[in-house]
Amino acid sequence: MASILFYFALLFGGETSLSGYLSPQQYWETRELAFEVDALSALLVVPQVDTDKIEKQIAALGADLYEDRNAASQTLVDIGQPAAPYLEKALRSSDPEVAQRAKNVLKAMGTENAEADELDAWMAVYSLSRMEDPRAKELLKKIANGQESEPQKQARGLLKSKTMPAEPLPTNLQILSRFTENTVGVAQLRPQKFSSPVSSSVARSHSMQMSLISFLREVGDLGLHRVSVGVNEGFFTQENARITVWVEMDYSREKLSNWLITHHHFKENKQDGPLVLKHRTMTLVMPNDQTLLGFLDFKKSNTVITVSEAMRMVEGRGALSFAEPLSQLLSPVPESSPFYAVVMIPEAFDESKLDPFSAVGRALLQGAISEKGELSTTLQLFALKPEKNVEVEAAAQSQIAEVKALLLNDAGEDAQLFVNLVNTLRISEAENYTLVEALITSEFVEQIMQLHHRMADSRRGMMNRQRQKHKQNNNRMILH
Repeated sequence: MASILFYFALLFGGETSLSGYLSPQQYWETRELAFEVDALSALLVVPQVDTDKIEKQIAALGADLYEDRNAASQTLVDIGQPAAPYLEKALRSSDPEVAQRAKNVLKAMGTENAEADELDAWMAVYSLSRMEDPRAKELLKKIANGQESEPQKQARGLLKSKTMPAEPLPTNLQILSRFTENTVGVAQLRPQKFSSPVSSSVARSHSMQMSLISFLREVGDLGLHRVSVGVNEGFFTQENARITVWVEMDYSREKLSNWLITHHHFKENKQDGPLVLKHRTMTLVMPNDQTLLGFLDFKKSNTVITVSEAMRMVEGRGALSFAEPLSQLLSPVPESSPFYAVVMIPEAFDESKLDPFSAVGRALLQGAISEKGELSTTLQLFALKPEKNVEVEAAAQSQIAEVKALLLNDAGEDAQLFVNLVNTLRISEAENYTLVEALITSEFVEQIMQLHHRMADSRRGMMNRQRQKHKQNNNRMILH
């Protein structure tokens, strides 16, 4: 659930990059450390190693008394990573007891100390990049120019991202014109930066902050510019259906592809040309670190997207012609609109499947975000024939009443929230279409986020307690 909320926040939460939702202050408050340069600098300094103490404790791993051997094991675990090189050397000891205990201590260190130390170091470098203090910038440069290490690589990446100029985006229609001519529905989302309760709510949630940190460490930042989605006629007729997604964002192809392969069962399609990943009927094409194309071909489809087709879209080559009626519908949509969607029902589609909206032939959905962070939406429903507009309006009124009745009968914690949302709906009849308007307030978004925080925190707390108990049992077995 947390990952779904992250994507929701990324599109409509008031930030244009995933890292924008990360709160260093919240992290260091939880760790009971000061969010200041000197405190963070101390976390990045390599500690002095007492080699005599470490070597003495390693020798004690082979002591005659069982109690002395256990005490030495625990002392080495407490010393942590500075003792790791010496323990690795002890793995080759001629004394089987020393070698085995060195192996056990390394395992215990890996579960207790290393992860926390690495996380603190990563967060310290990132926090320096967010500070206005000139000393933070100087320290970040010093780390970037220092010895090769994970913090050094991270610092170099952060400094590089700040100096890269932003490329101007093509216009909305320039992107959409590369979708195939049998496209009958499109949607575009363009995240915007504004003050939003989503950002503050994510910042306050420890569970979401930790999930966000985990994702950023593994995948890197995602700087989202625009998402364009297209569906073809087959999406309605169920013949060779395809959904195409064009994502314009700054990301690391290498890191994102590794994450998808590791966690989501994608497999790399090794060939010359762009990076291609496949999972069942989904194909992802990554031509560069600014573009990602996704193609979902449904099970009943007789065709599967080819790399050459995808690259024709990227490069604008070939006989690609965006449907003219769709472009006419989109002409009044502002270029800076945060999101919109437009669809034309194909003539070959069985209209009865749209009941009670079988009289609808076209639809245009638009959204706008106010300075207060409120999202207002307008849905224009165009009837197949002008005289059918009354029928469309009646169907909209009936459906809203039905949904509200279902919600009122629902005793769930979130039911009343959606009742409040339904109450903002307004339906009116214009000259040649039915207009449905809705307002998603900042209070509604805040309440939804709080509800999911409580659910996520409850589940995560239970899982953490189980993992901690399991870890303690394992460490007792390892050291003894």
